[in-house]
Amino acid sequence: MNHYQLSRSFWDWSFENPEKVKPIHSALYFFTIEHCNRLGWKEKFGLPTTMAKEAIGVRSYNTYINALNDLVDWGFITMVEKSKNQYSSNIVALSKFDKALDKALDKALDKALIKHGTKQSESTVQSTDSIDKQVNNITNKPLTEVDTSDVPPDEVLYFDIASNLHTAFRKVIIESNGSTNVIDRAKYKTWVNPIRLMMEMDGITREQIGLVGKYVIEDSFWRGVIQSTSKLREKFNTLIVNAHEKKTNNKPQKDSVWIPPKLKVL
Repeated sequence: MNHYQLSRSFWDWSFENPEKVKPIHSALYFFTIEHCNRLGWKEKFGLPTTMAKEAIGVRSYNTYINALNDLVDWGFITMVEKSKNQYSSNIVALSKFDKALDKALDKALDKALIKHGTKQSESTVQSTDSIDKQVNNITNKPLTEVDTSDVPPDEVLYFDIASNLHTAFRKVIIESNGSTNVIDRAKYKTWVNPIRLMMEMDGITREQIGLVGKYVIEDSFWRGVIQSTSKLREKFNTLIVNAHEKKTNNKPQKDSVWIPPKLKVL
């Protein structure tokens, strides 16, 4: 995992948990990444307390250690060996965020994106990375208004899956005489990002998403519960177990809801 991926994963989690994150957390985490970089990306390394406090502008040891413990609890940093006192170094390692990302909250993510999306797009800090510019331009755009040509190359697959699921879930709502007002306002980021996290961070394959997606829209209970990709990710482990049991024990249902071709499991 490189610096960009570490940064992206942190901000994804930050958007999803705005009530938990404070400026000191981002300052300390990114200083830790910088320190690791300067040490040649060592797997385990010492994080000197005094140096870290000075780097992030904190005088209180308690404030510093509480922030560090938060990052450990959230899964961003692994505490290999605690320091013996406040003047020595903690031995730490950078984590892969499985624990942190599993705690993602859909409502918090949606709220954060709405609140911060405009500020980000109006920022005077211009990225030299064309992919970042494209992401910022389509982040809060309705999913149905985004064309594949607008999507960064590394997100096309996630966009394709999210769009197919959106079509399938919307069809279920219509056939149930429900209101499509909410799903019609679905934003690019809130639908594509959970798919990206499932595949990049959770290790879930496209075929598994297809299997679960098919199961959800055919099941009389889950079709009324799972109507977004964030909810799909939240309940994925339960859903895939149920889907495999149904595949093993039952014959395919007749007259099932139409599945977008790219989501069918071969």
